[in-house]
Amino acid sequence: MQIREAADYYHISIRTLRYYEELGMLTSKRNESNIRIYEDDQLLKLEEIIVLKMLHLNLKDIQKVMRSENRDCLQSVLSNELLRLDKELHDLQYKRQLLFSLLKTYTASDLSKNKIREFILEQIYLKEHEERMIHMLIDTKNIVFEIGTSLIPLAMDDSDKGLIPSIKRLRAEVKESYDMEFDLIRVRDSIEIPADHYRILQDDRIILERTLCQTDPGTQVDQMITHLKSVLI
Repeated sequence: MQIREAADYYHISIRTLRYYEELGMLTSKRNESNIRIYEDDQLLKLEEIIVLKMLHLNLKDIQKVMRSENRDCLQSVLSNELLRLDKELHDLQYKRQLLFSLLKTYTASDLSKNKIREFILEQIYLKEHEERMIHMLIDTKNIVFEIGTSLIPLAMDDSDKGLIPSIKRLRAEVKESYDMEFDLIRVRDSIEIPADHYRILQDDRIILERTLCQTDPGTQVDQMITHLKSVLI
């Protein structure tokens, strides 16, 4: 197939085909008129390049695959791309969470620049935790620790006595002692329950519900962790 025929058939430019040759991904022969000719094996390579481009792989990775005789290279490139997409999806989901929370948290009359800034700074801080506090209106599956508004300081406390560090320690303890591993546990606030109330949900189903009587923060966290442990094991 001549270069112009290949360009028309695969809906790409002649310049692109020449560029692929410069990168060593394709080779061609010349006919008597000095026109580039692609044989069947090179057309198959071109089709593979087109498929990889449709997957939005970058040209550097495609070049690596096309120049490699080891097909494990393709598996490696695709696996890396899948990891990149997973991270991108996670980041997009988190950005969507921020926007959704921001719109639901503040009324239009209360949406000042200062409050937006405070809210986003808080979310950035919370994102750095593994088990982290999330806004009450965000849908979250698996295990969720839901707290009333007066218990929010316990979740914001990043010292060893805070709720989130205590949850991390509990997960590590359960894994070591019982060889049981759980997905990350989310902590969220709720105005739908009493201020001193907390509950534990799994896949949006309430499995434990309690009210805190103690006033000492350390004792409060201990009680909450004890109940969480009873649920986990």
